[in-house]
This record gives sequence, C-alpha cells and structure tokens, in this order.
Amino acid sequence: MNYVNFLKQINNIDGGNWTALASRERDFTLIMVNKQPAIHVIKDNKGKTHCPLYSLNGIEDESLDLVIEFVKSNGQLDANEATTDIAEQFGMIKQFDSAGEVMFSLIEEALTEHANED
Repeated sequence: MNYVNFLKQINNIDGGNWTALASRERDFTLIMVNKQPAIHVIKDNKGKTHCPLYSLNGIEDESLDLVIEFVKSNGQLDANEATTDIAEQFGMIKQFDSAGEVMFSLIEEALTEHANED
C-alpha cells in the first residue's frame, strides 16, 4: 500500500487528521497525525524501505490496524506523480525536492509555532 492510499483510507476512519511531507525523489515520507510525526518511510542506499513508527497515542483500534497493515506492506513509496500531485492539491501531502527539505520544513514549522506561542 503506498502512502497516498494509506492517507486516503486512514483519513476516512480517523477524521482527516493525517497528512504527509514527502520527497519528490520518492525516498522519504514523513506521515503526520495532528501535525505530529507518526510514521516515516525511508529508502536506504541499497533500495530497501524502512518504516519506523513514532508516537501513535490516542488513535482508535481500527486506525491502528490500518497503520500496522501499512507498515508491513510493500511499496509504501510507490505513489505515482499524478496521484501525489492530486493529493497535494487536496492538502493531504506537501511535496519537497529532497528528504533534507522535508526535515528542514518540519523544523521551520515547529520553530514558527513556538515563536508564535510567546
């Protein structure tokens, strides 16, 4: 299951709180729930995909079942360009040129939110 299909399915279950920051290089995706990192998918230099989990506090059992299915599946980064472009237009994902830009964006957003709290 690719990450775009995962987002469509889990948002139908969990109220639309899941989004992703993705590399256009198709080597890194950070999946967020309520703007908090939940899962990241990364392809290593040998082409193997890894899918570690972060905190999944407070999600429902049905959502957890889908998360487990996604993590165990193959092809998490195999969403095609047309699909990802449509998902981006609907606000489900935001694409960046590289994995580094994804991480920089996450840090920048966190710093901005922190600055706005003060």
